[in-house]
Amino acid sequence: MSKKRIFALITLLLCGILIITNPPAEQHQIAVREKAKEILLQQLEYENQDAVDLGMTLFGNQLINQFMENMVHTDNYYFFSLTTISWQGKESIIGIGAFNKVWLTKKIDDKVEEVITTLKKI
Repeated sequence: MSKKRIFALITLLLCGILIITNPPAEQHQIAVREKAKEILLQQLEYENQDAVDLGMTLFGNQLINQFMENMVHTDNYYFFSLTTISWQGKESIIGIGAFNKVWLTKKIDDKVEEVITTLKKI
């Protein structure tokens, strides 16, 4: 077999693997939701864990659900997928998905803290 055919076969195989292992939008949402909960808990800074759990049950989960529905979007590009956040008219890429994994960038920390700070002022 020639080098061109081997290269073509490897390229086709890699493309097939990328398409098959591209994570679904739900996996992106789970990753962003967990990170948003983590940041929200850090922002609350309560000493009493029971109060934090009650607050998250009453308000935190609803806040995160609204955040996810209104501001977080996933775009599928077949070989990979991107998670973007829309805030104040700007879109930022906060995550990339490939090989059944979702990697979040450091921008998510800044954006979620910015959203929470703004919501605290309201």
